[in-house]
Amino acid sequence: MINNLNKRKHLRGVSFLNLALIAPEISLLATAIVVILLDLFVQRKNILAVVSLAGLALAFGFTIHLWAATHKLPSATCWW
Repeated sequence: MINNLNKRKHLRGVSFLNLALIAPEISLLATAIVVILLDLFVQRKNILAVVSLAGLALAFGFTIHLWAATHKLPSATCWW
């Protein structure tokens, strides 16, 4: 039973935790590839700026999520 759980957590030797740690870089790479491919086929080049900013926002969201997961944030409970 435990071996099956360990096998599910790994994808051919790559831990999903490790993939989560490099999610900002993966999203930036995917954004760059999409922008380069769109540049080949799109006539209106202002769409590229929108896609680039969306990719940066996605990478920023992944970064904030990782930062919040690794740092202990203060609780919002009343202390008085």
